[in-house]
Parts: sequence; structure tokens; C-alpha cells
Amino acid sequence: MYADGLGLSVLGSFVDHDGFDGVILGRRDQSYHLEFTNQRGHRATSVRSDEQLLVFYVPEAEEWVSGCARMTTAGFLACGLFFARFWWRSRDPLFIAFAVAFWLLAVNAALVVMLPEPHERRSLFYLLRIAAFLLIAIAIVRKNAAAEPGDD
Repeated sequence: MYADGLGLSVLGSFVDHDGFDGVILGRRDQSYHLEFTNQRGHRATSVRSDEQLLVFYVPEAEEWVSGCARMTTAGFLACGLFFARFWWRSRDPLFIAFAVAFWLLAVNAALVVMLPEPHERRSLFYLLRIAAFLLIAIAIVRKNAAAEPGDD
């Protein structure tokens, strides 16, 4: 997801190189890359330090907005899969409603950047957001209405 969201390509990867697995992301026409690694058997701590800071500078505003939209879309897609997994296990309609709602939000985020509509006409894209939020609200109301009194 990072590669797509940041507009990068997978330049390389490695498995079990001195106990590390990793993937290298970048652009073939640039001199920089990002390397994401995982040390086998090592659990990362949540302690923050100056060495853990990453700054990714995108000089063009349009490219930045596009990258943010791609990352947002990827996040919504991942959330939809998360809820779909719970629906698959439980068959609870609440979970599939949340999954579909997040997928609608992903489509909305992608359309806002991909389609070259004038700004005043982009408001139509946000109807997908309304549909997603209504779907969530209806699913919650139905779930609560189906609960028997005293179930809380």
C-alpha cells in the first residue's frame, strides 16, 4: 500500500538477510529509496526517538494531493477488508454494512482525484459519502433494534 500511496515502485526485496526481511521502494529515475525492514524474532518497541523520524517531501502540490488521496483510498480499502473478514466469520450484517461503507468511501476518495471535474461539480462525488454514512447508521439502528431489552 505504501508503494501505491506514495507513487513508488518496488525496487527490490530480500528475505532472511542476516535475520532481516525487507522491501525497497523508490522511483527508478531518482537517487533515493525507502527501505522497510523487519528483524525476525524481534518485536519493535513503541519508544520514539529522533532516529525514527521520516520526512517524505513532495514538492508539487498536485502530486501531494494525489498521493494523499491514494493513501486514503488504500486505508478505506483495508478497513473494508477488515470488516469483511469479521462478516465472513460471523455473518453479522453489521460487519458487511461497515465493509461496504468503507469501500464506498474508497471509491469516493479515488474519484475526487482521478476525474478531472470542475470543483463546483465535484460535490456530486460526495453523495457516495452520504450513502456510506447512511449505510452505517441504518446498520447500527437495525442491530440495536434487533437486540432484546436487557441485553446491554
